[in-house]
Amino acid sequence: MDLSKIVDEYEKEWIKEAEEKLEFIITKLEHILKIDFKEITKKKSNSDIYKSMILFLFDCFHDSLYKVLNEVNVNVEDLEKELLLSFLLSITRNRENIIFFESILLHYHIISKCESKEELITIHSKFGIIEFYKLDDVLNDEDVKKFIDENSDIKSSCHESTLFLLPRNPNYIAVTARSTKNLYEKYFHSFIIDGEYVIDLTSNLYMKKEEYYELYKVEELNVVKGNDVIKESEESKPFDSSNTLFPLLRNAIYKCEMKKNRKLS
Repeated sequence: MDLSKIVDEYEKEWIKEAEEKLEFIITKLEHILKIDFKEITKKKSNSDIYKSMILFLFDCFHDSLYKVLNEVNVNVEDLEKELLLSFLLSITRNRENIIFFESILLHYHIISKCESKEELITIHSKFGIIEFYKLDDVLNDEDVKKFIDENSDIKSSCHESTLFLLPRNPNYIAVTARSTKNLYEKYFHSFIIDGEYVIDLTSNLYMKKEEYYELYKVEELNVVKGNDVIKESEESKPFDSSNTLFPLLRNAIYKCEMKKNRKLS
């Protein structure tokens, strides 16, 4: 059992599947709108084209987009929830497009209001009320701030940042999961559970677990307390031939594969 190879195979399979499905959507839209998205965006992958164009399409070609999504049996609410999450992250990550993004979601009645009171931010959406905090507003920890400053690629360091946070509080629980983005693309993701809340350092986000799980489409692979990580790591490390997998991801895949093998036997 080679865990590095297994992870690589999963990720390649998920990307391939997403690329094929997104290509179908993009091709249909290009035909209807007479637009060459690759030429406009200068992007090569369908996932990158989708990410760079989706808000523009949602706003300027709303009816055509929804028509194509219905034709390929995509639940349009999945898209709306993705846009809602993107808007939420534009707030927590202090992006420049917050006001523009908000105006579009207001216009299409995805949200009716976004307000803040002290540190609490509340979005009133068609799917219900979503409450959350910017993590750096509620987690006063200089070591955490230093960790963020020293990791320029913090947005894609979920396994590393979760492992960093885990020993800082004995009540923290680390979750490694499979999540979904860009309608179809599955990916491995880790974060901290703090009671009823999720701490996601990569998103600068602190929010209720139930709402987080719905927005990120979380499918748990492994749940572990801090004092069990070392034990799990000792068991899984011999099966990582590349010695490159982050411990939380390696442990999760190891347990999943062992469970699968037990079922087969």
